[in-house]
Amino acid sequence: MRKETCAEVAELWGVGSTSPYLHDDRAGTLHEAIALHGEDQPPAVGQPGRSEAQEARDAYLKLSADDQHALVSFLKSLVNFSVEGR
Repeated sequence: MRKETCAEVAELWGVGSTSPYLHDDRAGTLHEAIALHGEDQPPAVGQPGRSEAQEARDAYLKLSADDQHALVSFLKSLVNFSVEGR
């Protein structure tokens, strides 16, 4: 049986209200957080050590700068808010 390590990660709701990012706070921006979720030369699919986020990271990095900006803008819109009177 293969031993795996896991990190607790927060859901995306409210991500626009928080920083730094990643479980160890090493990403100061959402762009950095996405780009750091994987490796430039990852293990092959199905091999130990491959990040579950590798495909999403690679797809993001292949986007145009405008599309990356649009995605980050959307993520920044996911803010925490409070309802007055509660």
